[in-house]
Amino acid sequence: MSRIRRTIESGVFALALAALPFAYANAQTAIPPGTEVLVKTIEEMSSTTAITGQKFAVEVATDVIVDGQVAIPAGTRGSGTVIFARKKGVGGRPGALDLRVDSVETATGSIRLKSNETNRGEDKRRGGTAAAIAFGILGAVAVQGKDIAVAAGTQINTVVATPRPTTAAASAAPVE
Repeated sequence: MSRIRRTIESGVFALALAALPFAYANAQTAIPPGTEVLVKTIEEMSSTTAITGQKFAVEVATDVIVDGQVAIPAGTRGSGTVIFARKKGVGGRPGALDLRVDSVETATGSIRLKSNETNRGEDKRRGGTAAAIAFGILGAVAVQGKDIAVAAGTQINTVVATPRPTTAAASAAPVE
């Protein structure tokens, strides 16, 4: 009896493993592209310390509901990238911190998101030019722009991105 049972259990396990790629594909298509996902930053970021290309963590702020079901629960973790960072400068040049949320990681896989959050400091370059005219180069150096800080918990609006086309036929072709 136990031999038959092990054979059945092995078959069920193999079937479950074979179904995983289909479950992942269905999870990706279950959330339509363009579905809004509100995320929030986990930690504070600043144009003083951030560098272009740096990764940062986010989490989903509110449940994402699709067809009456929770498709992405609040608290689901994800990641983003600092796409541009610049410290404040002399002559009134403002700091800048441009962020992009890339994806959230669900139990069924990664879901790509689209967003763009642009944060620019107060531009004081006119004041820097006026100071340079009035007091020379030292006057321009004295006028500083402002750095940007994005507080932990800052909410960013994103949407589910259109899935990238796969090239299964190209990857299945034999290599000669």
